[in-house]
Amino acid sequence: GVGVGSITWGPGHTGGGVPDLTSFLLNWLHQPLYGLLAVLIAALAGMHLPARRLAPVIAVILAAVAVGILDEINQAWTPERYSSIWDLGSDILGAALALTAAGWTARQARPVLEAGPVLFCTGLSLAYNCIPAFLPNLPLTALLP
Repeated sequence: GVGVGSITWGPGHTGGGVPDLTSFLLNWLHQPLYGLLAVLIAALAGMHLPARRLAPVIAVILAAVAVGILDEINQAWTPERYSSIWDLGSDILGAALALTAAGWTARQARPVLEAGPVLFCTGLSLAYNCIPAFLPNLPLTALLP
């Protein structure tokens, strides 16, 4: 990508105009991927969703994000790949939204997936993805002293 210092524009984005659809989709795919990882971690830990306490949910999200951090560190050292703080944001959001949706499926009294909350979460997901699509990349290494 094109860069100044530690800030670079990712593949398919030159720092102006509209990024290409491939870049948008590749970043957005972090959300369902890390959402699936969070639900798998929760299931392996025997967590019942929706969780009655917030601490176990945060622990599962942090476990998924730890995998994301390792992935971003790996990408920082892999040619033709880009490490990105924005990807970690997608990882966190995907894990949180997936655990929320998984909790909805456990309810018995009302419809499992109501249109309003599902549309809100979908909109939030797509809106967040505009950040990495339109702003310069901030590599994970930019946070290091």
